[in-house]
Amino acid sequence: MSTASGALVLIEPYAHRGGGHHQHTLTALAATGASLVVAPAGLGEGLGPLARSGARIAAGPDGAAAWFLLAAARAAERVSTAGRRAFASRRWPRAVRRLPHQVTLLARCLTEAACLRTARRLAPRASAVVILSASEALHGLAALLGGTPHLRFVHELVTTEDRPARWLGRLARRGETRVVALYPTPAVRDQITAAFPTCPAKCGRSRSTTGGG
Repeated sequence: MSTASGALVLIEPYAHRGGGHHQHTLTALAATGASLVVAPAGLGEGLGPLARSGARIAAGPDGAAAWFLLAAARAAERVSTAGRRAFASRRWPRAVRRLPHQVTLLARCLTEAACLRTARRLAPRASAVVILSASEALHGLAALLGGTPHLRFVHELVTTEDRPARWLGRLARRGETRVVALYPTPAVRDQITAAFPTCPAKCGRSRSTTGGG
């Protein structure tokens, strides 16, 4: 059964991790009236208040597309982990050593897309879909694969885009118009602007016209 029309959907890719700002933010926002919480890897300890908020909790993907995207994300993360071990030595050129980080960006994007597909399936008439701990890159690709306009909170810079991620971003540029990106502070905005010149970098609510990639 789908969540009712007008639902607020919260997506937290890191809800399974203990501690951190994402746990507190997710619980606080769910208590304000969220109808659906999407946690692709389940919930970590200390989220009892979330379970009591009344929000429906999707602790995993729902639907074939979401399952496929999440499986691809996990495969990409395994490739990234293996690559970091294989290319850790400084004997490798910097571009080669950075390849695993680019795969990590793709893995995060695919995870977000899986969550968006789950939200689309469970709350097709949602008033707002929000990714609380969004990747700083590949905004447009996440929107295209996820098939859902959404709001993104980008809290920090984890890694920078190299040519592979920028190429993927260009392919998905039309998805960027379906994204609204938020940055918590001017410092984060400036940091991400410097590292990701094509990323939207605004404090407060703003229509994204460019995206990571």
